[in-house]
Amino acid sequence: MGFFRTWDETGKNLVDSDYVTFGLIKSGYMTYLTSVEQKRREFISNNTYYPTGIFDSIYGFTVTAEAPIVFVAGRAVLQQIVRTGNSFTYWYAHASASVRYYVFDLMRDRGPGPAKLRLWDDAGVCTLDTGMPFMDINGSAVAPPPSTFRGVGRGYVGATTTVLGEYGWGRSVMDTISFPATGDCAVSNQWSRAMFHATQYGTQRISAKEGAYGAGGRLVFAMATEAGCLIDPFFTPPHIVEYGFFDIPTARLPSASYIDASTLPLPFG
Repeated sequence: MGFFRTWDETGKNLVDSDYVTFGLIKSGYMTYLTSVEQKRREFISNNTYYPTGIFDSIYGFTVTAEAPIVFVAGRAVLQQIVRTGNSFTYWYAHASASVRYYVFDLMRDRGPGPAKLRLWDDAGVCTLDTGMPFMDINGSAVAPPPSTFRGVGRGYVGATTTVLGEYGWGRSVMDTISFPATGDCAVSNQWSRAMFHATQYGTQRISAKEGAYGAGGRLVFAMATEAGCLIDPFFTPPHIVEYGFFDIPTARLPSASYIDASTLPLPFG
């Protein structure tokens, strides 16, 4: 028997302290972190990439956690996670200070507080602290496979390709596809892929990365130009139309989960 169980009005089990429970430890708006420089291959005789003097902005946040799960509301494509001990810094491209994040972690004892319930297991580990809003997954989606042109992947099936503007030697490109979600959708994708995209006339190869985020009542998957991208002007992608994405791994398709952030405190932690 569980120490503690709760259900909502529809009979959905919200909390069972017999199982690992995650709670909100931090939420807020992303801030500017740094800029990273694009690099370009200058000589066909070698594969060395040289600085271009063109920089791309990185937004994100830092959190101290044990096993963080991050949900994002607003356009942002994860580039990397920098970890030092239990300190995690999340780097996002194509983001802004209006993007919200919600970080959940394993339940922990956050100390006394008004109208709080705390539970511990037989080993003395805190399994529930109602001062941490519970993580309630509303649903999930799987990214569609790439479309093809003459046998070569070109981005998501049914996607919208947007040229975001000049991006150094090329243009910043984003391929997006969205799915309906409930409430104020914030999205978490635990892994994603790297790929490339072509320029307008298919004469350059530019590195790109994949992410997922919430946009109102939609869950969005996105492939987009990498921040600090590598630009190869000597590579001609095979059978690629302008701004097409290619070399997309397909052995596994990434999935993303979403929550309704409308009831969560902001900022928090």
